[in-house]
Amino acid sequence: MENRELREIIERAQQGDKESVEKIVEMFKPLIIRNSYLNGTYNEDCFQELCIKLINCIHSFKFKPDHSIKKSFENTLKANCHLKKE
Repeated sequence: MENRELREIIERAQQGDKESVEKIVEMFKPLIIRNSYLNGTYNEDCFQELCIKLINCIHSFKFKPDHSIKKSFENTLKANCHLKKE
């Protein structure tokens, strides 16, 4: 997905568009799933908590000029959710 398209989706999500929020959650779902394991076992509660934190990150995300939006968003998510660095 291109920066422009992702930026439009994030902006719509920040304005309350639920479909855009769902697209973002789906896009970052693999990252969330990878971080939803506790002691080697998948934890549904952890997954749900990370989804909530992701949605909160959407609303507080600030765009930085000349940066990959996806990478910047991943970094914001990792910093705010204490996710593993890849």
